[in-house]
Amino acid sequence: MTTLKLDELERFWEMEKDEEEPKPEDDICEQKYINTTTRDLADGRFVVAIPFKKEKELGESRKTAVARLISMEKRFDTRKDLKDDYQKFMQEYQEMGHIKEVEKMGQGKYYLPHQAVIKKESTTTKLRVVFDASAKTTNGYSLNDVMLIGPKLQKYIVDIILKWRMWRYVMSADVEKMYRQIKVREEDQEYQYILWRENPQDKIKEFKLTTVTYGTAAAPFLAVRTLQETGNIYRKTNENVHDVINNDFYMDDLMTGGHTIQECKKLRGELIQALNNSGFHLRKWLSNNPKIIDEYTQETNEIIQIEETDKYPQTKG
Repeated sequence: MTTLKLDELERFWEMEKDEEEPKPEDDICEQKYINTTTRDLADGRFVVAIPFKKEKELGESRKTAVARLISMEKRFDTRKDLKDDYQKFMQEYQEMGHIKEVEKMGQGKYYLPHQAVIKKESTTTKLRVVFDASAKTTNGYSLNDVMLIGPKLQKYIVDIILKWRMWRYVMSADVEKMYRQIKVREEDQEYQYILWRENPQDKIKEFKLTTVTYGTAAAPFLAVRTLQETGNIYRKTNENVHDVINNDFYMDDLMTGGHTIQECKKLRGELIQALNNSGFHLRKWLSNNPKIIDEYTQETNEIIQIEETDKYPQTKG
């Protein structure tokens, strides 16, 4: 049994920032999303456009990407475990279709350097490949410089947790590889090229990222906005599913519940189906009652207990 203490939730409060005033660019970004977003009829996944600013001319970026790849390979010489994990990550990326090798070299409009980030506390993937969309091109601009960030759509974690603690029965889960379940339209993939090879003796190959990429300025907006768009589909047919998807997620983390076990089980099933229809898979279910997640024993699920402490996080009033 996992005990979740209130003082251990302080890190979530630290992630919150004072609410910013809406900017004109936010409306432009939202309108671009509405005008350009479609769905792939083959699998139901959403296809989005990168919300570029009016000016999006970039300089040469491939040489920087080559230099960063070679530097990383030198690191691999002393860290075989890192090299093996990196190769597994990139292989999985290819097998899932999230990157595709391109035939014509040098056609990318922006080449993203990439590096490894190790998350020792992760219960799933310890290594994540992070793409650097802030790397400057020869004209001084990066991909992030010419991209709209989008409005802040994320709900405040304080509100989500307070509401979560009002239910008798609670459950949580997260969306597996949330960003990568959202496709990027074909013409914008030219701005998401990367370089890779398994060994320094091999010829460098070029790939393009086909999904929303972690490390790009607009990725959080595109991810949350698409999750909410999934919820909007059920606005008229299932108001509860619509409300939970739009209000009970903190990025890819779901925190919701109900007053009865049956209510929770029903909601869980409806959420799984609704999100699966758009390519989002809920995993790592947690609950304070085993009956709520007993059908998912094959996954990494736990029973949690929220422990009261004398220490309460302070918020700025």
